[in-house]
Amino acid sequence: MIVRTPNHSSDRCRVFSRRATAARVMGLTLLLGFLFGGRVAAQEPAAPQVRAANLVISYNGQPITDWLTIQGVPDSLTLTIVPQDSLGNVVPITGFEIEVWDPNVLGVLGSEVQASQVVVRLQPRRRGQTTIQIRMSGTRQWVLVGLRETVLAISPGQAQQPGAEYAPGWRAWTAGARLNLMTYKFDFLGDTTFAGKLGFLAEAYGGLEWSSGFALVGGIGLGGMKADSVGTSVAVSLVELSIRAQYAFMPHNKVRPVVEFGGGMYRARSGTVNQGIWNASFFFMGGAGVDVTFAPKVVGEFRVGNRQQFEWTSKHVNGHVASLIYFGAGVRGRF
Repeated sequence: MIVRTPNHSSDRCRVFSRRATAARVMGLTLLLGFLFGGRVAAQEPAAPQVRAANLVISYNGQPITDWLTIQGVPDSLTLTIVPQDSLGNVVPITGFEIEVWDPNVLGVLGSEVQASQVVVRLQPRRRGQTTIQIRMSGTRQWVLVGLRETVLAISPGQAQQPGAEYAPGWRAWTAGARLNLMTYKFDFLGDTTFAGKLGFLAEAYGGLEWSSGFALVGGIGLGGMKADSVGTSVAVSLVELSIRAQYAFMPHNKVRPVVEFGGGMYRARSGTVNQGIWNASFFFMGGAGVDVTFAPKVVGEFRVGNRQQFEWTSKHVNGHVASLIYFGAGVRGRF
C-alpha cells in the first residue's frame, strides 16, 4: 500500500508565483498609465491669454474720449476701466496695475478688481499736472490729469512717457524766505584794504510760479559780513533789491534740479560811518541747486551760486567791486 503525502512546498511556490505575477502586472499598468497619462496631459494646449486692444475709461458711466472738464474739484474721483479687444468685446482682466506719476497732485485711495471691470478711487490733492499709468490684460494706457483751483481736467492721452504731454498748465502766487551763508572777496580796482570773511544774507521774496517749472520773483535782502582792514576786523553791511528767475527741470518730481539767475541794486558799506567806504550800484547773480516738495503747497530750496557786484554809477571811478559766493537754504509756499 502506497500512501501519498501532500507537497506543501510546491503549493507555497505556486501561490508566491501567482502573487509575484499580479504585482508585476499592477506595476506595469501603473507605469504605462503614468507615461501615457503624462504625455496626454503635456500635449493639452494651455489656454491662450487674451490681450486687450484698448482700455475704456469711464466717469459716471460715460466713456472719456477727449478732455473731460469737471467744474469744482471733488473730494474724490471714481473711474471705471474696462479692457476690450479690437471688436469691442470685454476681455478677461489680468495683471492690473495703476501708478500715478506725481502723487502730490493725485493720489490713489483704492481699487476694486471685478469680473469685467476695475473701479479706481482717486483723490485730487494740489494744483498741478500729472499722468496715470494703467496696465492690465496685456496693454497700457496713459491718462493725463490737470488740476487747477476749481477745475479738474482728464484725458486718456497716448503719451509714451511721463511728461510728454500734460493738461493745460497753472500759475500760482508764491512767497518765501532764504538764509544764505556767504563769502566776501573785495577787489575794487585792486584795492586790498579789505580782506573779506564769511557773512550772511537773509532774503524775503514773492512772485509768480508756473507749472512748467519757471518762476519769477522779486525780493529784498539784508546781510552782514566781516572783513580785515590792516589787521583790524571791520563790519560790512549789505542791502539788496533784486529780481530773479528760476527754472526747475522735471517740475513734477518731488526732488528736482533748479537753475536761477538775476540781478538788482545793492548798497554795501565797509567800516564805520565816519571811516569806511561804500558802494551802491548793480549786481548780477547765477546759481543752481534743488527744490524739494515737503507738502502740497510747501517747497524747500537749496542753492549755491555767485554774486558779482559792480560800481557803474559813480562820478569818480567805476569797475568790479566784489565777488560773493553764497550757500542758501529756504522755504516757500504757493497760494
